[in-house]
Amino acid sequence: MQTREIKVGTKFKHMKEEWICTSNDGFIFEADCLNKNCPMKDLMLIGSSEEVEVIE
Repeated sequence: MQTREIKVGTKFKHMKEEWICTSNDGFIFEADCLNKNCPMKDLMLIGSSEEVEVIE
């Protein structure tokens, strides 16, 4: 699964944490962490090289 295929609202796993996509314009991809204790509250990926595991 590549980042450009993930729609806003999609939940996925990345770096052992669960995330929800908040923005994806096909190049810059942003997500918020669903774990309140997550060391990183948000995530921004540029391009589509990152591999993530979609939950839903």
